[in-house]
Amino acid sequence: HREPAFGTSMTPGRSRGERAFVSIAEAMRRTLAGRQRPDWRTVAAAYLADPSEYWGPDAPRHADKLQAKKQALHERDGLSDAEIIDAVVSMAAKRGHKRPAPVYVTGLGGSGSHWVSGMLNDLGGLAAAGEVYFPPRLLDELRAFDDADQACVVDAIHLVHGWPRSTDIWAEGIVNCAAGVTKLRLYKRWDRHAVGIHLVRDPRDQVLSVTFRKTGFRRYEDPEASDAEYLRRMAERNAASFDQSLSVADFIDIRCRYEDVCDDPPPLLRRVLQTLGRQADESAVERSAVMHDAATIRAGKGSTITNLDEGGRAASWRTTADPSRQRTLHMYLVEVIHGLGYEPGDCMGPPLPDHA
Repeated sequence: HREPAFGTSMTPGRSRGERAFVSIAEAMRRTLAGRQRPDWRTVAAAYLADPSEYWGPDAPRHADKLQAKKQALHERDGLSDAEIIDAVVSMAAKRGHKRPAPVYVTGLGGSGSHWVSGMLNDLGGLAAAGEVYFPPRLLDELRAFDDADQACVVDAIHLVHGWPRSTDIWAEGIVNCAAGVTKLRLYKRWDRHAVGIHLVRDPRDQVLSVTFRKTGFRRYEDPEASDAEYLRRMAERNAASFDQSLSVADFIDIRCRYEDVCDDPPPLLRRVLQTLGRQADESAVERSAVMHDAATIRAGKGSTITNLDEGGRAASWRTTADPSRQRTLHMYLVEVIHGLGYEPGDCMGPPLPDHA
């Protein structure tokens, strides 16, 4: 699939890397010559050409992720940066008239957002873009545009992230599994047809998982913290996320427990399709659930869109013997435990040793 669906404009005689920046410069010159406010296409192209300029040194992994997506398209389709940017901006412009509704799968790390995103990807008509975030500088620039034009910029960025997984990206709805349920307010403003999903998990298990299983994220987030310090930090983040979810309740279309999805994934997949106004293909739903089942993946026969067992298998709070950890989980998370309807249990643990 060498040629993008909407075609690309070529600039003969220049290297591929140069074309992206030349294209941006030309667009800016045209804008200034017309003494008009910047066009959304210019902003989208500027970010896609040099995401590091927007993210800066504090959050390089988001810029690196976008660069990796472009590199994947270089290798698969032989496309230059200029061709990729030109194609997705053209796609976003045309899709703006009737864009397939995006799906946002929110939930803290360890709550199953990547897993659900992968299952949705395999249903047809949807493309998993992974975790796509938007830097503060870009959001500031977008304030100059109305919501419809902002949505076109977002769609262009989504398309680059989803294209390596789908050669038919131009016709598909994007699945973004970035964390942060509070962002649903913004997502819905960009696209009122967007489907907002909030995945929750027993907060004690979520905090233990993200603290001790996701070591790569921990090295990025706070490499110097002790286990106890990082556990408290992740517990505070969980409690804050719960409060945020209450403030954006009107923007959540589907709230689902991780544990329920583990027991039986198809009901959630059907609900998403129903919310999108699509008829569920039962064979596709069942096939996707099987291909993303933990046992299937561990047997080497399932999906490759997964982070299952990344950093090892997560332990349950019920098997945590450390009394100080049990006490931390309870003291920081008791309101979340009750608020989400989980069984409190005896999570205060045995008395702490007397060090007096």
